[in-house]
Amino acid sequence: MTGRILFKNPVIRPVEEIAAYETLWENRKDSFKRIAEIFRKYPGRRPTDLLNSEDKARFLENKERIIEIIEKLRNVNQYRPNLLII
Repeated sequence: MTGRILFKNPVIRPVEEIAAYETLWENRKDSFKRIAEIFRKYPGRRPTDLLNSEDKARFLENKERIIEIIEKLRNVNQYRPNLLII
């Protein structure tokens, strides 16, 4: 089985996609319509695919913030996010 590709697309990391979506929204100050147009223009692309090098720092900040929120929710036991999300 050497050299065989099991999955055509790379693994989706939900926290990264959420952070990327937030970054797109924050950086461009777009409307829902504009964000929808971006995804229509690039069908099949994930939010992480649409980030550029200028977005990296803000993306990492958003990712850390999302992880912190999930951990806080787990610690206070108010909400049990899916264990696979992180």
